[in-house]
Amino acid sequence: MAKREFNQRLAGTIFAGILGLSAHAHAAPWSGRLNGNSAYIYDVSQPVRVAIINNMSTPLPDDDREMVTLARHTNAMLIDVNLDWRTPDESAQRVLDALKAGSKTFPDHPEIQNLNVVLMGFSAGAAGAAVAASSPLLSNPDPTQAPQRVLAVATFDELDFDPYLPPPWVPHLFLSDPGDFYGGLLSNVEDLTPPMSHDAFARSLAAQGRPITVVSQPGDWHGGSNYGWQHRISARFMRIWMDDILNRALPATPPMTAPVLAPDWRTNAGAWRAAYDVVRNTNTSPWGADEHMVNVVIAPKSTYQDPRPYIWLPSQKTANIWNGYATTGTLPAEGATAPFQSLIPFIRPNADATSRSGIDSPVTTANGTTPAVPGYTSNCGFSASGDANLIINFDRAVVSADAVATGGFLAGAPRAWSNVLIVPLKRSVFSPSIAIQLTNIKPADGGAPLDIAVTAKYAAPCP
Repeated sequence: MAKREFNQRLAGTIFAGILGLSAHAHAAPWSGRLNGNSAYIYDVSQPVRVAIINNMSTPLPDDDREMVTLARHTNAMLIDVNLDWRTPDESAQRVLDALKAGSKTFPDHPEIQNLNVVLMGFSAGAAGAAVAASSPLLSNPDPTQAPQRVLAVATFDELDFDPYLPPPWVPHLFLSDPGDFYGGLLSNVEDLTPPMSHDAFARSLAAQGRPITVVSQPGDWHGGSNYGWQHRISARFMRIWMDDILNRALPATPPMTAPVLAPDWRTNAGAWRAAYDVVRNTNTSPWGADEHMVNVVIAPKSTYQDPRPYIWLPSQKTANIWNGYATTGTLPAEGATAPFQSLIPFIRPNADATSRSGIDSPVTTANGTTPAVPGYTSNCGFSASGDANLIINFDRAVVSADAVATGGFLAGAPRAWSNVLIVPLKRSVFSPSIAIQLTNIKPADGGAPLDIAVTAKYAAPCP
């Protein structure tokens, strides 16, 4: 088990509006606190369908819109609950208490106290989510008997042995980052005897029939992704994976009078399997020298014949998206009509875009709007002299872009690295801010290009 303490930071009030999401015409979002926990419900005018329990080191709904998108798809409640790996039953009880507080706060929503749950955690919080899922308060050791409240578990950058695992019939998403001691594919499971890598251990769990999915290099490891560019697909893939699970696992009607048994996914006939090899030091874009998957094979469970150990995927759709990322390093679009969009802009106050010696400044969507040309603004940032880099993440690979900057000048042309665009900047004349117009941003899939505008003030670094 992890020897370090998990620094759980409970969230402040959550607002969907700052994420730039378009609401349903009659949605009535709510944010507040339930039993002392920060919470968000997409539409309190409709029955709530599922509770997503966050045990990450950052509060929900995160800054890339994916969890609120999931909440919109399922009318979920998102809630931060501290799940401690040392006290699984107490952690599970905190989940139940939060749900009861939801029905007490909203008397016209008796279903909230009966909801099925999804648990997610990072680092030692991953172990906390897994052991809480296995508590008899949430999961009867007999999968045919109540309670069976857990629909899925997602663990970021830590995978541990039993008892720090979810029930063997519950879908388990393990997001691994290369080289990370607690979750890298080729690093060993902590304290496991005899030693076994996280990759071999995950595949051994799948061989036992556990529905476990593995994704390598999501960009949330202890210290950050490649060069700290936030080349992370974790939130987006997790949302796709959870959408898939929830679309088939949620009860047909809200549980108004009693909880509903979550299904046993070990017998899912529509599941797929995937096999791969893991290599490193290949200097291959976008992974560089880090570990990544090669020789990837996917197939339906019923026709899978590859002799290598495998992992589990819930459906063909998710398998295809997983395969696209495993083989190219970038998540493919979910469909032909999915709009090309920017996700996570930030400014790095270094001439060297790969250096993480300074404090990166987040650049958030201005006023929660989604104009024809998306606009972003940063209220804290790099100093009034010297060089910097604007780094923007997109929802798919990009190949090129044009840029014009005022209040400073471009130190070079924008360059693409997988789904990341790096725009080098140099301070020229005194100005309180810099404005950058990015045009003709071309996605690698040949879709329509995108234009965006970014403004940032010259100020002290963010606290």
